[in-house]
Amino acid sequence: MKKQIIVKRYHRYDKTRDVLYRGSCEFEKKDHSIILRYQENNKDANVTCEVIAACDHIEIKRSGETKSTLYFEAGKQTKGILTSPYGEIEITLFTYRYLRKENVITLEYDILHGENIDSGYRILWSIKEGHYE
Repeated sequence: MKKQIIVKRYHRYDKTRDVLYRGSCEFEKKDHSIILRYQENNKDANVTCEVIAACDHIEIKRSGETKSTLYFEAGKQTKGILTSPYGEIEITLFTYRYLRKENVITLEYDILHGENIDSGYRILWSIKEGHYE
C-alpha cells in the first residue's frame, strides 16, 4: 500500500536539520513490523531505502553508490556495515531512543569511534494517508 512520508534528520550536537525525503513510499505490515520502502532522489545519487521497524528494534538498509545496513536497539550498542567499491567498514552505534507508532517512527543514536562519539542523529519518519502540504 502507498503512503506519504516525510523523513527529517536532526544532528544531535551541531543542531543542524534537514529533510532526507518527502514523498510516497511502499508501506507494509509484516510479522509485527512496519516496513517502508522509498527512493531518495538527491543531487548526488539515487538511494533506495528500506526501513524495517519492529517492536524492539529498527533496521535501515540504504543502497546507492555506498550500501549500508544499520541495526538499532534502544539502550544498546550495535553494529552497522557500510559497503563501498573499496570494501566494507563496520561501524558501532549506540541507540538512545527508538519509538514506533502507527504514524511515526523516531530514532536517536550516536556513531561511535572506539569510546568516542563521532556524530549523532535523530531521525523522524512521519507517515500519513494523504499528501503533505
